[in-house]
Amino acid sequence: MPVHELRWEDPKPRSAYRRGDYADIANQLRQAPGRWAVILEHPAEDGRRKAANLHRAIQRGGRGFTATDGAFAVTTRTVTRNGRRVIRLYARYIPADSATAIHD
Repeated sequence: MPVHELRWEDPKPRSAYRRGDYADIANQLRQAPGRWAVILEHPAEDGRRKAANLHRAIQRGGRGFTATDGAFAVTTRTVTRNGRRVIRLYARYIPADSATAIHD
């Protein structure tokens, strides 16, 4: 619904930590190049969309996964844990000067 009477105010400042920022995880992956890590795990019923969104963001260099000196590899797997299906998102960092191939 449009506001008919304007209210003048400055926007609230953004917080230092934004939801969905995975820069800390990206930095940890850079410290262990070539090693796969589980970075997200959700029940399969509601986790597919979350995993797909993060997967796409990593491929595009978003959410803290900026890679100017290499690349991030990412893949998903559906596994059974304690009798329930879960989606796992795996990621690893591949340095630009590395001979490590990106394989799933």
